[in-house]
Amino acid sequence: MSWPLYLALKQLFPTGRRVPFFTFISLAGVALGVTVLIVTLSVMGGFGQQIRRMIVDTGGDVQIRARGPIGNATEIMAQARKIPGVVGATAHAEGVVMLLSGNKPAFPAIQGVDLVHVEEVVPLQRYIQWGKFSDLDDDSVILSSALAQSLGLGVGGKVELYTPLMLEKMRHDEVLLPREFRVVGLFEIGHTQLDSSLVICTLRTMQDLYGMGSAVHGVSLRLAPDADSETVAEQLNRHLEPGQYELT
Repeated sequence: MSWPLYLALKQLFPTGRRVPFFTFISLAGVALGVTVLIVTLSVMGGFGQQIRRMIVDTGGDVQIRARGPIGNATEIMAQARKIPGVVGATAHAEGVVMLLSGNKPAFPAIQGVDLVHVEEVVPLQRYIQWGKFSDLDDDSVILSSALAQSLGLGVGGKVELYTPLMLEKMRHDEVLLPREFRVVGLFEIGHTQLDSSLVICTLRTMQDLYGMGSAVHGVSLRLAPDADSETVAEQLNRHLEPGQYELT
């Protein structure tokens, strides 16, 4: 018997073959600590994967942004679709509005989506709990469930939207009236912030509300399951103007 093994057995069984109480407690403590560590790592790993899947489902695998509005989104999307591994591309615009329902105000974020291409990247229909995504048009909106609940709204309700463009018009002695929209759907993603303060409208509506013309704020891409995001990003950078865009 080697000396290391002899010393280890001597420490474990100092009185013979019987296991002392303190030895048992020490072994049980180590085993319990290892078990808790394994369980914690497993739970956190699963939670991290769920958060990442939620982010990808709502924003795409890769997002192309710029310091200001993007005026050539159609060209960027066409170039991105030619890159191997890119299976979908869609443009979006986003901001903040004041939403008024009766006498109840709210200040949610708003996102305009391209009805033609958004389902290539973001499966919005999956998160619609009430109503239909196909009913969304330029005169309607879809609200997050918690936001609708706080305002006492449901499918078929009416809301008014106020935007920063109204303040800009007032500075030039112009008056821009708020627009009224009907609620055609309520969605629930599972993310507290998104479920409590987000409005979805069409991209054309968002561009009108913010006076953006045909510009957008970003382009989202969906990648194939076996595609490498870093490789796709490198190829995108070759087609985009250096220093003008940021990939996230």
